[in-house]
Amino acid sequence: MHFGSLVRIVDDDEDMCESLAFLLESEGWKVKTYQSARRFLVEDTPSMPGCLVLDIRMPEMTGLELQQEMVQRAIHLPIIFLTGHGTIDMAVSAVQKGAVEFLQKPVDNARLLAAVAKSVKRSAAGFEVLEIDAFEARKRWDALTDKEKQVLRFIAMGLLNKEVAERLGNSVRTIENHRASAMRTLQIKTLAQLNSFMAGLGLEK
Repeated sequence: MHFGSLVRIVDDDEDMCESLAFLLESEGWKVKTYQSARRFLVEDTPSMPGCLVLDIRMPEMTGLELQQEMVQRAIHLPIIFLTGHGTIDMAVSAVQKGAVEFLQKPVDNARLLAAVAKSVKRSAAGFEVLEIDAFEARKRWDALTDKEKQVLRFIAMGLLNKEVAERLGNSVRTIENHRASAMRTLQIKTLAQLNSFMAGLGLEK
């Protein structure tokens, strides 16, 4: 039931991370924990479906700021907010921006597990499957230039064109051109399709 899905937990409280991970793993979920929003953005693999259990109040970058950053990077993981410091206005704002649930700490385990199951189901439904075989997918990938492959790997990690340009020392326009050319060669149009394509070839970060 849970095959291929990953539940991410982002909370600066190490004990909370361990407690939630234990609960979810005991129910069969694959779990990864991050103690800051920045670590999540750097280390996570957006191509793997699942969901995000996210604390609100954290140093450096709050949960709501991470949600906004994910929107800008086109990272479409369903989010379950879990906080001891939430307000009604905060909850309304989070849900309006796409959050699945806004739960208060200490959380009711049954409610959290139900929210995770609901979120992962939503993620899997939106995870586009490409109707091509592995041989054809590899053929298209091998037709890309090294620079195009490099650009797509960064895009699949959730980076914006501007961020890719900064990393590779190119102009934003150059990155846009490489990205568009590569997507045409692969015959895909969306980030979700790119993530599915790369996951199918075992090219995740």
